[in-house]
Amino acid sequence: MGRAVGRPVRRGPAGERAGRAAAGPGRRQAVSERAPRHPPEYLEGIRLFNHREYYEAHEVWESRWLHVGDSSANFYKGLIQAAVATLHWERGNTVGARKLYGSMRKYLSAYVPVFMDLDVVGFLQMMEDYFEPLQRAVTAGQPVPPPEIAHPPQIALNERARS
Repeated sequence: MGRAVGRPVRRGPAGERAGRAAAGPGRRQAVSERAPRHPPEYLEGIRLFNHREYYEAHEVWESRWLHVGDSSANFYKGLIQAAVATLHWERGNTVGARKLYGSMRKYLSAYVPVFMDLDVVGFLQMMEDYFEPLQRAVTAGQPVPPPEIAHPPQIALNERARS
């Protein structure tokens, strides 16, 4: 049976309705037309960070940070400092690592519990666990052990962000 009233609905190559006006007030965009959930630099920085390419992650996030003028600027600054702090410790620069670890905590703490689908509380705890041997050794005046490179910090977004 066909439609009794109105024109037939034209479909585009992906099955979406064709010939519709662009989304505006009161209109919905087709899934294929929606903007990405997160900026590509954010996601690429996470991918690089999780592959222990900390310098590259810092560069990608910095390129985004330099161009944002909204409430996410200090969030990116915190991620940049997380990457560089981790890089410094893995390269043996414990002074730089501790300094950036401290400022990273300050920046990211303003975004708890969750920001841009990142569990900020969980990430801060992971970073604290990773840097704890460094902090403990310096506080006790002991030699600083090498970082636990077998278990580096990782960034995971909430499940709903992965679609």
